Amino acid sequence: MSSVLVDLYKLKNRHSGLGEFSHQFHEHLIQAHPHDLDFTFLHPRKMELETAHGHRYRPVSLQKRYVPRFNPSFRLWHSLQQFPSHRPNRKTPWLLTIHDLNFLTEKNTRKAARYLQRLQKHVNQADHISTISHYTAGQIKEHLQLRGKEPVVIHNGVYLQEYPDAPLPSYLGNAPFFFSIGIFSEKKNFKALLPLMNHFPDHKLVLAGNNGTAYGREVRETIGRLGLNKQVLLPGQISNEEKYTLYKNARALLFPSTAEGFGLPVIEAMMAGTPVFLSRYASLPEIGGDQAFYWDSFDPELMAETLERGLASFEEDRQAASRALQEYTRQFSWENCIHAYLQLYRSILS
Repeated sequence: MSSVLVDLYKLKNRHSGLGEFSHQFHEHLIQAHPHDLDFTFLHPRKMELETAHGHRYRPVSLQKRYVPRFNPSFRLWHSLQQFPSHRPNRKTPWLLTIHDLNFLTEKNTRKAARYLQRLQKHVNQADHISTISHYTAGQIKEHLQLRGKEPVVIHNGVYLQEYPDAPLPSYLGNAPFFFSIGIFSEKKNFKALLPLMNHFPDHKLVLAGNNGTAYGREVRETIGRLGLNKQVLLPGQISNEEKYTLYKNARALLFPSTAEGFGLPVIEAMMAGTPVFLSRYASLPEIGGDQAFYWDSFDPELMAETLERGLASFEEDRQAASRALQEYTRQFSWENCIHAYLQLYRSILS
């Protein structure tokens, strides 16, 4: 039986994207129950983790973090994200999963160069690279020296918990609404949606997620300047229950992001049977495929035309269109994701 360590350290931020990825990866890996692999899970200290019989759980420590040469050896060490705090000793083969290179656009030139240098160091030390989209694989090849290490693309698994009896938030009233979600940062491009709302005066726009950021302040200022305070709603971070009912009841997900390694809300909205309207940037055309509608411009007039045409097309037979979306999302199941990683593990170990 081959020993594999999986680094779950990002569970310390359970409600972050990487925290959720780590949680779901652990849950579905255990459910797959591979008999030929012996897993050890590295997890945050002082964290209760539901353990699985037959597998080992090791808390992180200062030694494991800062003196990796004393870490025990494994047949394989898998870091679930590109900037891991803990690394294997030099005798242990290392699989590094890279989610995105968004820092290239999010950071200033000097900071981006530092992040890239740090990532290059990890890539140099890693034996194998995986990534979550063909778009990110292309970025990796363009910006990093791989020295013959071909990135293996494994799309993320996506899981949307259903709450069929959940009521709509009271702040919506009876108005039809559009929905979007994410941490308020420049790349989410939420400000592009605001002038669009002048074309839909009877609709509300719900922008959920942490808005206590510099970009969040810009969004609020723009809402005030455009007189949209009653039309654009910022509920902040929301529960899974509220997220589901917003996905399910929205007329559409509006997602004009300009930098995504994957684009989780795209598949979550489709799982709820809701149409999605996307930019053509980064990974979004790859993930949305031919089931999404796309904006070719952020001009409000053109965005409104695309939205109106797309909604009319979708609502010709909304029930059938919703079923088609849900069928499309089956390829992004966690079962498929874990199956692909187990195949990769076995390929490396053989």
